[in-house]
Amino acid sequence: MRSAGFDADHATSETPRLKTDWESNRPVYEVLYEFPDKVMFLYVDAETSETTEISGEPGRGPSPTSDTATLTREWAEAKLLSLNPYKIARGLIRMGAPVISYDEHSAKYEIRVPRLDAAGHAFEEAAAFFDYDHAKSRVTFLSLGVHLPEPSVTTGTMISEEEATSIALQRLLANRTVFFEHVPEKMAIEHVPRSTSVTVVERNKGVTTGTAVAYKIDEFKSRLTDPSYTGPYEKGAWIIYVDVFSGEVVAGHASRSHWGP
Repeated sequence: MRSAGFDADHATSETPRLKTDWESNRPVYEVLYEFPDKVMFLYVDAETSETTEISGEPGRGPSPTSDTATLTREWAEAKLLSLNPYKIARGLIRMGAPVISYDEHSAKYEIRVPRLDAAGHAFEEAAAFFDYDHAKSRVTFLSLGVHLPEPSVTTGTMISEEEATSIALQRLLANRTVFFEHVPEKMAIEHVPRSTSVTVVERNKGVTTGTAVAYKIDEFKSRLTDPSYTGPYEKGAWIIYVDVFSGEVVAGHASRSHWGP
């Protein structure tokens, strides 16, 4: 807690409580610190004594008036490591360049440090987050989204974006009757180019496990092919992830809305 900038000598704390972290499924100790004007929680891995989370209600500091030039990427990296975070400090996972932004509403800096795989691909969601009150020089929140495993394959011959897009489209077309409860034969699915990026994504839960380096293809949309049809139908939109090496569809996001009477 001292590394986060709090004066632990002027705080009272309860006996640590042993719990199970829901993301990593590992045992952690929860420690409650009560300061004169705030309450903070510290979560520590029971086996390694490394920090897994810092959270609480420390109050809101004024807008920073001191020189913010010190809030560099190098500063953010050093600050994160000083908090003794689980896995990161021991080098078991790799982190990318920190991104620093200022939230005027909350009067705090928000730092996001993306996680990378062995080949330098960024995880789409896995990252370390912490908030920093520059006026009071303290970290007010720390969260580590680092529980996902490394991809089993990170290098090799990549398929092209065009091939990945075609694979994703064919998968959607093959499942048309699943997506459309009404008149699937009147519904076309088309690729509407927005953006395609390479990212590490968690494979579909319940089907396969682990992560994969994948093209994130954004997006596909449905279209009614019969303009004279006035009955009920569904509109759909999809983002599909295709493994850049094997061409396997590994994950996806979908939205659907009902149209017609």
